[in-house]
Amino acid sequence: MNKWVCGLLASSLLVFPICGACASLEDMARPMHEMKAESWAEVISCDTSLVSLINTKNIHFDKEQNRLYFWQKDVHREILNNPKITRGGDIQKVVVDLDKMVVGYEYSDSWDTKTDRISYSFVKKEKDIEFEPILPGTYQEGYINKALEVAQLPQIPTPHTYEYIGEGAWPAGSELPRGVKNRIVEMYLCTNWYIKDCREYTWRFYITEIYNDELVNGQTERYEWCTIPVYVNFKAHTISFKNLDDIHKTYEAGLPHAVYEDICKVLKAKNDMPNEGKSGL
Repeated sequence: MNKWVCGLLASSLLVFPICGACASLEDMARPMHEMKAESWAEVISCDTSLVSLINTKNIHFDKEQNRLYFWQKDVHREILNNPKITRGGDIQKVVVDLDKMVVGYEYSDSWDTKTDRISYSFVKKEKDIEFEPILPGTYQEGYINKALEVAQLPQIPTPHTYEYIGEGAWPAGSELPRGVKNRIVEMYLCTNWYIKDCREYTWRFYITEIYNDELVNGQTERYEWCTIPVYVNFKAHTISFKNLDDIHKTYEAGLPHAVYEDICKVLKAKNDMPNEGKSGL
């Protein structure tokens, strides 16, 4: 068992055109707040209170860029089921880069049910969108997969499979939340989904952290904390956690080497280890 201190932690209109030539994104979003609007498919419920929906009539696949565009709405179930509320929810125009499997948002807003109008919105030009990795097992992955299904495109394989990497004590001197006496962090590598060549020579993997807390009242709690991306440059023999700037050598003792070894073990078992023939390494 590995143990360490966890301090590192044509362009094709595939379905339907997404908008008119002159309408602003806010103009397009406003009628989508109607609670009785058709063409919304429920995707997932979060803690039974927040419901995610996607608009099935406004999905656009740009084959040349290999990007998917769709509208997504979050609405609280109590609002959704209240006949007196006719408009509500938070709406986003989602952009998914299917080559790098990252997601960004071209438009986002929030509807104020008291004033019955959009209370907040932002719009970004596509070139200014900040993309981030799609993380396995997340709420976000759920609605992206539904959009891929509607668009008849390959989906992210779910459910995910994981392999235990190891565990570590909370870093000495680092503050713990109030009521927590001690914490052990377990780490699991996602084994059935990783992204090849998200950058030159670099593959992206995913680690899920599970917290095991010993509370001051003598009780214990175990819960999933987060999933983080891990980047491996097989040519430079480096590994990065969360972002590409957090660089460590794969032979560095502790977490970097342990995670790298487990990644290689998974790839070798799948006969998918990078080599000169596959990635030019």
